[in-house]
Amino acid sequence: MSKFLIPSIILIALIVFVDKIIHNPTFDQVIKNKSTYYHSSSRSEKLALYKNAMDVDNETTRIYALNLAKKNPGGYNFRQVFTIYDDLINKWNYVNDPNSMDLIASASFSIEAGFVGDCDDYAVTMATLIECIGGKTRIISASNKKSGHAYAELFVGGEQKREEVLYVINKRYMDKYPTGIPVHFSTDASGNYWLNLDWTSKHPGGKYFESEYETIYYPSENKFIFTE
Repeated sequence: MSKFLIPSIILIALIVFVDKIIHNPTFDQVIKNKSTYYHSSSRSEKLALYKNAMDVDNETTRIYALNLAKKNPGGYNFRQVFTIYDDLINKWNYVNDPNSMDLIASASFSIEAGFVGDCDDYAVTMATLIECIGGKTRIISASNKKSGHAYAELFVGGEQKREEVLYVINKRYMDKYPTGIPVHFSTDASGNYWLNLDWTSKHPGGKYFESEYETIYYPSENKFIFTE
């Protein structure tokens, strides 16, 4: 029996080794899958990432938003929003994600890190701070043949609210734009206005990123819309 014991052990070990090769991914496959997760995740996965990153109930995020909003005390208003906008756009430092990764930081992380990150992180932080004080936002993921971009939009409402926003913007930023302020909106299927909060200018309602197609994410409502 001893003559057959060692060969049997070797045979079993060989079977286990072959099975691991067949059923376990190689190192290259692991890296590929990880890269696919970050770059080619479905829109539903990205929606989940945005939703988790918008941590409105986080103490750091909430306190920061309240301290900005209290400069214009009272119920939710556009002056509070623009105080957040001014604070964030003046403090933010753009830094890319690691190569081959598209990470989305939570708002609290970006605040604690010293307001640093890429366009996704900026959009998330902007949207989160505004929602902390009662506003409604969405995040646009836009792409063209050259690049991609992400930015937040603020829900304004109907024509009357649009006029109110224009009045507040012109009054607040008129010193910087003596000849008039170009303010850019988009509209949804219901005809409501949304104000661009990208960092393409030094005032809310800057020029939009030129895109060929967009995915509109509503993290708080757990939905998205794809447009071309």
